[in-house]
Amino acid sequence: MTTSIQKEFSADLALRLVIGDREMPLTKIGPSYAVLRDEEEIPAGTRGIIFLVVDGREHRWDVILRHGTVPFDRKFFFDTTKGPARTLFNPFLS
Repeated sequence: MTTSIQKEFSADLALRLVIGDREMPLTKIGPSYAVLRDEEEIPAGTRGIIFLVVDGREHRWDVILRHGTVPFDRKFFFDTTKGPARTLFNPFLS
């Protein structure tokens, strides 16, 4: 009997913050925070959308950046104003 076990899993993942017509790649996301890949200056209270695409399945959250961002610190905190209709996968809760 032959058994095949998948030892590794690699998902196609895209993570970005969109504000107006600007798309900014993110490197990390957690509960109520995210980390920009590049330095940006964004004012406090700015509204945006965080997109997470995993293996072609898109999830999006409408957010407000609490304190904005400054060029010397890529981590920012946000409040979610609207999330995906599907709640089976929520990276903010894992």
